[in-house]
This record gives sequence, structure tokens and C-alpha cells, in this order.
Amino acid sequence: MSQKSIIPILLIFVLAACKTASKKETSLPEVHFSLTDMNLGAPTELFYFEDEYHLFYQCSPDSVNLNSISWGHAKSTDLVHWQLLPLAIQPENNEIPGSGSIVIDWNNSSGFGNETTPMVAIYATTNEQNINPEIQTLAISFSTDKGTSWQKEATPITLENCFIQPNDVRVFWHEETQRWMMGVLTGYEVRFYSSVDLKNWKFESVFGEKVYSKVGDWTHLSFSPLKIDGTQNTKWIMMISGSTDSPNEGSGVQYFYGDFDGYVFKSERTKPKWLDNGSDNYAGVVLSNYIESGKPAYYIGLIDNYRYKHGQSESEVANVYSIPRALTLRDEYSDFYIVSEPVNAIETIAENKQLLKETTFSGELKIKQQLKIPLEINLKFDVNNRLYLNLAEVFGIRISNGQGDELTIGYHSQRRYFFISETKKGENRLDDWNGFQYAPYVIKEPTIDLKIIVDRTSAELFAMDGMITLSRKYFISDSWNKIALISENGDITLQEGDITELKSIWTERR
Repeated sequence: MSQKSIIPILLIFVLAACKTASKKETSLPEVHFSLTDMNLGAPTELFYFEDEYHLFYQCSPDSVNLNSISWGHAKSTDLVHWQLLPLAIQPENNEIPGSGSIVIDWNNSSGFGNETTPMVAIYATTNEQNINPEIQTLAISFSTDKGTSWQKEATPITLENCFIQPNDVRVFWHEETQRWMMGVLTGYEVRFYSSVDLKNWKFESVFGEKVYSKVGDWTHLSFSPLKIDGTQNTKWIMMISGSTDSPNEGSGVQYFYGDFDGYVFKSERTKPKWLDNGSDNYAGVVLSNYIESGKPAYYIGLIDNYRYKHGQSESEVANVYSIPRALTLRDEYSDFYIVSEPVNAIETIAENKQLLKETTFSGELKIKQQLKIPLEINLKFDVNNRLYLNLAEVFGIRISNGQGDELTIGYHSQRRYFFISETKKGENRLDDWNGFQYAPYVIKEPTIDLKIIVDRTSAELFAMDGMITLSRKYFISDSWNKIALISENGDITLQEGDITELKSIWTERR
């Protein structure tokens, strides 16, 4: 694929993520990161510095004029409550900041620091007025005031052995070789470079040539070690976002695991797995210094879908980020899988919790108290007697308004999958759109657990201690006020559960 063909793909993709939302004022989420007077694009960096989490993200006040795309900046002490800060990296000399990475240069190897440790950003840029197909470059900027202001280095980084314009960049320190490393996503490959000063980079290797399945356009990159559940051992995880062809025909994050020695990434699988089975979770970033800071490997992704730019009603709902998730790697069935659990700090915004008693039922079991969105729902069902002929075929929970609009989340015991199913009365969708999404899972355990976070613009399902996740962009209005447990074609026993209203995280929002 030529450089000229990559540039339009990158620009269109960024534009799709930064589109104007005509329903913003009526569809703002309460517990997810979002913006009001800016169009939110993909996250670019997340790290922990001096007792605060720093999130950088692409944004634009104008979804038509690409020259307005900038990097926004927010900070938090718990990844739930956010303080929005002034714009960080902005367009300069007709160069538009694309995706990239920020590192803390603790030893001032770059020479950018003074009495304050510098933050160094390395990122792809696009400049339609000055494209040289023979030379691929990256921009470099730095900050010595904790990301408040940024100064761009006059001399860009020149990449050797890079033949396609970079789509994304991931920079990190490699302790074993005592060097900076950089993964550069170009086309269907990731090229690795090393450096001692963050300015001059040497080509080391390439990953992607032997990947068995390459789907969608590879648009965003994340690369870091991930701890194996219950141990201090790690595997290196490469996450690559694809614009299309995720398990439910949307955008998603595929991942590979293996070993990295500072020179070559050797994947133990050439066919990727998917981080989330839903159609609407992609372009995610992982807390880049989680090991050094002693924090979990938190992940934040964009709840959106590249297809929504074609006119579905979801395209009119403001973009939001996923609930931050702690990632670990689980050794299961002689293979490794990433498991995801919502950040524990979600408990700090809980109120009006309703406990659900143990009960066996069939049909619909209405929840007496009318609860308001957003909600956290926790359910544990007994399936120990799943061979019993009267076990419900489908069970879970349903939110509706009594007018034909429904959101149902649960498990299908005969077809063996978790699902999110939506029905909206009179909604006009494209013929190929499917309101039903599922994640296959054969139950071997005696119980099934569901954790569901429902906000005004999304539903996120975490099941089987995080082995299964489904993320779905969705609009729920104030008229949605009916909540019921369901059991279709048989009985099911709810062992325990609770439904909790969540307080808004926002006191101010850009």
C-alpha cells in the first residue's frame, strides 16, 4: 500500500472519531469520559506521574476542518473523576498532530529537561502541503511543566527502513537493554526502533509479516508487558486496533502475546485474539508506566465504530471513552487470554444500592424500585444443574420503557453465548446493521456472573470474572424506567445480585 493511499485513510479515520454530535446536549454520559464543546477522538496516552493519572486524547472544535485537531489533556487521582486541562499539543505550521506517545524522561536523556523532569511526546503528523514519499518522519515535542505547555523540536525524527507513513507510535523504556524503544505502526506492520536520547533512532526489526489474519485497517498501537494473573511473570502484549471486522462487525482491538528482548517481538500466536467482543471498543491505550508506578494495567478505549460515520443513529451520539479497565493475562485452557475488570474506584460514585435476594423464577421478575440511569448491575446465576431440562434457555436483565424500546443483556444457555440485544421502535438503520451482539462462551463453572455498566450512551458487559467483555454504543433516554430480570423457556436461580444508581462524575466538562 502506498504512502498516498495511507494518508486519506488516516485522515478519514480521525475525522470519523471527531465528528460533530447533534444529540450531544441530550445524550451526555454521566460516568464516562466525554466532552461537550469539543469533538472527542481517540486516546493517545495514559500514564501515572506524581500521584496523578494523565490522559491525552485527540479532539477538535470543528469536525469538518482537520486543521483544528489537537491533543487534549486531563488528569485524575482515581481514573473516574477527571479535571480537564488546557489543550496540549496543537497544529503548527500546517502540521496536524496524529496518534502518538508520551514518556517521562526521568534521566533527561533527551536534554530537554531543566530542574523539572521533561515529558517527551513523539507522534505522527500529516501535512498535505508537504508530502515527501521518500522520507518518513515523526514530530517530537516536550514539556517541563507537567504537560501544561509544549515546545516542538525543530528537527523531526527521521525513520530509516520505514516505507509507509506511520499511523501510530508507541515509545517505552526497555530496562534489560537500557534503551528507549519505539514501535511504529505502518500499514499492516509494526517496525521497532531503539534510541538512547529519544531523538535519533535505529531500526531493529519488523512484526506483522507472518500474521495469519489481517482484518480492517490497522490504525492504533499499544505495546507493553502484561502480568499473568496471580504471578509476577509477564508476557508482552501487542494490541492493534482495526477499523472493521471485529467479532460483531465493528471496530475493535486485536492482540498478540509473546516475548520481546529489546530487538524482536516473537509472538506465540500469529492469529490474533480480540480484547472485546463488542463492535464498539477500539483505539485503546494501556497505562504506559503501570509496572513502575505499582498500578494495575489500566486500559481506556473509545466506544465508537468506524461504520457510524455512514449515518446510523448512534453516529449522532457524542463519543465517550470506556470505563477504565484493569487488564491481566490469564492462563486458561492451555492458552493466554486478557481479562478485564472495571476500575475499583467506580464504587466511589455508587448510591441507592438495591440488593436482590436469592430466588428461582421463570418469565419476567420486575424490579420494584424504579432506578435511574446510569446503573451498575451485578448478577450471579446458579447453573450447576445446567443439564437439567428445565434450565432457562435465556436469562439476564432487561431495561425498557414500555413502548417497544428494549435493551436485554444476558446468557443463552443452549447456544452458549453472552449477548447484548437491542430493539428500538421505529428506528431507521442500514440493512446490514444488527442490533444483536454476542460473545461465545461454554460454561464449565457452577455459576455465571454478570457485571453491567449502563450509561446514557453505552452498555458494557463484564462476565466470568472479566473473561468476556462486550461494549456497545447505545442511547438511553430518561423514559427508560422499567427494569426486570428475565428467564425464558425455563427456570433460573439468581443466587445474589444488586442494582446501584451511579452519581455523575462531572462538575465541569469541556
